[in-house]
Amino acid sequence: MTEGELAEMRLAADQWACQKLQEKYWYGEAKRDVDMICSVFTEDARYGKAKGMAEVRKQVETYMSMMGPILDNYYIVPIAVNIEVDGDRARGEIRGVAFNKIRKRDGAIKMLIVGAGYTDEFVRTPAGWRISAMGGIEDGPDVAHDTTWVVETDIAAGGLAAVFAP
Repeated sequence: MTEGELAEMRLAADQWACQKLQEKYWYGEAKRDVDMICSVFTEDARYGKAKGMAEVRKQVETYMSMMGPILDNYYIVPIAVNIEVDGDRARGEIRGVAFNKIRKRDGAIKMLIVGAGYTDEFVRTPAGWRISAMGGIEDGPDVAHDTTWVVETDIAAGGLAAVFAP
């Protein structure tokens, strides 16, 4: 293997490790696991306006407390990812789609589909890559992420059998 090929493999591994942090963040949201979410950040991280782990944790706890109407949000997927690595630092723009099953105030169950955008800054630590800052792509660093669009729709009763019935 040439030095160039080895460098390409290291770059791909670094980009993958950074993307996996965003995915772990999303999985922590789905599980509503504050510890898991906080584990992706450095101790001095910036998360929107929050700075440092104590403020990040408080902000994450606030977000989790607002998720009561969301019954299920396990379906969060990256759609477009661009991570640029420069030594022990990296910057990424990550766009994803979340499918949230929610209970409306009237009791109806709806699907809320959300487009979200993140600008993440990563740093290599002795424990591996961590997120040192998370903010919006369009709305800037003072928000944890952008919500670029939202679609709300009814959930079909009877699932796929009802959708594809003759």
